[in-house]
Amino acid sequence: MVCNDMGKRRIAPTFNRLMRESLFVQMLVILVLLFILVFSLWGFWYAGVIPLAGLFLTKGFTLGNKLFAEGREGRRRFRMKGGHAVILGWDKTGPGILRRSLEENDRALVFSSLGTGNILSDMAAANIRPDKKLFLYNGNYADGDELNELSLESASRLYILGDAGDPSRDSRNIETAVTILDILEKTSPSTPLDCFFQAYDLHIFNMMQGSDFFAKADRRQLNLRLFNFYEEWARRLWSFLPEDGEAAYPPLAYDPQRLSEGGNVHLVIAGFGTMGQALAVQAIRICHYANGAKTRITAIDRDMERKKEEFVRCFPILDENGQCVLHDVEMNCIATSLESPEIRRFLKQTAADEKQLPTVAVCFSDVDGSLSAALSLPLEIKKSRIPVLIRQEGHTGLRALKRRFEESRDTEGAPLWSNIHYFGGLDEYFHDGESTERSAMFLNALYHVDALSKDELDTSVAEARKRGFGSLEAYFWAELDEKFRWSNRYQAAALVERLRVFGCALPYAGTRKREVFPIDAAFDGAKAKRKVEEIVRDAPFTGKRREQFAEAEHDRWWAERTLAGWEYADATDRENLKHADLRPYDELPPETRRKDLLVANASRLLTGFSGEATLGSGEGGS
Repeated sequence: MVCNDMGKRRIAPTFNRLMRESLFVQMLVILVLLFILVFSLWGFWYAGVIPLAGLFLTKGFTLGNKLFAEGREGRRRFRMKGGHAVILGWDKTGPGILRRSLEENDRALVFSSLGTGNILSDMAAANIRPDKKLFLYNGNYADGDELNELSLESASRLYILGDAGDPSRDSRNIETAVTILDILEKTSPSTPLDCFFQAYDLHIFNMMQGSDFFAKADRRQLNLRLFNFYEEWARRLWSFLPEDGEAAYPPLAYDPQRLSEGGNVHLVIAGFGTMGQALAVQAIRICHYANGAKTRITAIDRDMERKKEEFVRCFPILDENGQCVLHDVEMNCIATSLESPEIRRFLKQTAADEKQLPTVAVCFSDVDGSLSAALSLPLEIKKSRIPVLIRQEGHTGLRALKRRFEESRDTEGAPLWSNIHYFGGLDEYFHDGESTERSAMFLNALYHVDALSKDELDTSVAEARKRGFGSLEAYFWAELDEKFRWSNRYQAAALVERLRVFGCALPYAGTRKREVFPIDAAFDGAKAKRKVEEIVRDAPFTGKRREQFAEAEHDRWWAERTLAGWEYADATDRENLKHADLRPYDELPPETRRKDLLVANASRLLTGFSGEATLGSGEGGS
């Protein structure tokens, strides 16, 4: 740890405290002063200077060693001036978050019960060098007195990660968030503190999404955003808009033409632990293409019986016979190893089937085990254009490793790998997803503007102006419960896959749209309504293609509700998670279809959130 000028104010109090700690030192000082007094009376005043200087030099060295030890062990505390990022807890997501925090903030503070040596070791593995902008605290980050000393009211961003190895980390994180909210309510910051809250357990994360831990008034102090390492990576694979250039990973429906000719997406998951389950859930959420196209998911794991039971307990997607309850998704769980003769035959047949668009994801947590399993894949998989995703939970060098594999040749000089990709790295920072978040905000605002009358919109615009919102998107988003925000986020995430299938190229060109309903001086409800009319008039798809897009959106919503535990009933009962619209699109009444058609109409506008997107002729897709 390196101290900067902020520590100078604390040195004098620290010195006084250390002086008080030792009665022996106090007695020694008194004796030395008496010694000097006696010799001064005799005219030999300088005789006392030497022992006094020695005393203070010794005490200076003691103080220096004490301060150095406190800094090294994370026991020193500093008063922050503001604009600092705070990271509470430390785990495998820490290095990526810390790197970004040091780049974007004046200072970064890491507070963890883990030893500072462990944190510094992780930083070294990720090639992050300590500097004067970094402060490491060791202690109980959930303690209210400690949190009060972090100047959270002036912090720029907060991450609640929890400590690796803590069996109660998610509970402790919730407790910490509640304590921080109490602190912020007393200090009343001018703007809400952005807080990224990690629910480490995937199942706890899923349950927390359906609950509102904080009221709307609380969000004016603490803007809480849940995340989970495994789900974030699953979304990054297929639902994140590229930061520059093309997307880092191919879509699951990477051949729209074959899909339109009766093909089907097929995700093969080797290793059905937390990461494998996260990928399966993400595929269930986004892989809906309508027109009779089905998505197949095959999960392979030696310990499948236990892991399948764990999965279904949290995500009720399979019935008692093991069949998927969704009409456009098939899921098969196989209890064996990836290297078994049965699976090798299955993979060879899958590679040879032109009706299938397979993707193979090797999700074992062990780095060497994951790589070994990938190397054992049949040659028919490795040499084809089938995407192979290999989990490598490391810090650096994955891109270089990817290049080496792609450049490798067999004895005949032919390439051994054709379409290999690594995922699961620990250095990645993916907690913003700004463009996807803005797409979600737009979709929410679009529904509101379409559903509300002009007079009701005038009232909303007036309230938004009064509270300082610059757009209807921001206003309606602030009014939306967090559990309903997730529905819009998943809706926006699925659109990335669907727009590609429907012929949209989504490269980033620095021109991403930020808002559609800006509240300028002349904006009112009538203008908002006219904007929706323009959206419908400029819809890129018409006729059957538009209906297909809307049907795919309905199937996505159906899957989302089913994953959350909802069931079909003749009458909707939201309190008991029953809904009458959990049925095929062609059975829905016109007023219900209108919501899905609205998303289809807005598809051209949605491409604007990805940058300079180009809309194809509409020939692709299913």
